[in-house]
Amino acid sequence: MRSVVLIVFIAAHSILAKWLYVHPPAGVEISDGRTGAQLMYYGGDIIDITLIVLLLAGWFRATQPRVARPG
Repeated sequence: MRSVVLIVFIAAHSILAKWLYVHPPAGVEISDGRTGAQLMYYGGDIIDITLIVLLLAGWFRATQPRVARPG
């Protein structure tokens, strides 16, 4: 479930950034809107990669066999 939510989040984030690049909000200069959209798109990639690594690390930890402690 977490991986599905993450995939949907990544797709929605990319689509929103592309939409904002083409259609900046009212009252925002076109160059500022494009700069913000690019920052959102490429900065989001860094966050997406971090979230993927955390998801996979948690999955890896959950699949490791538990070691009984002596005592």
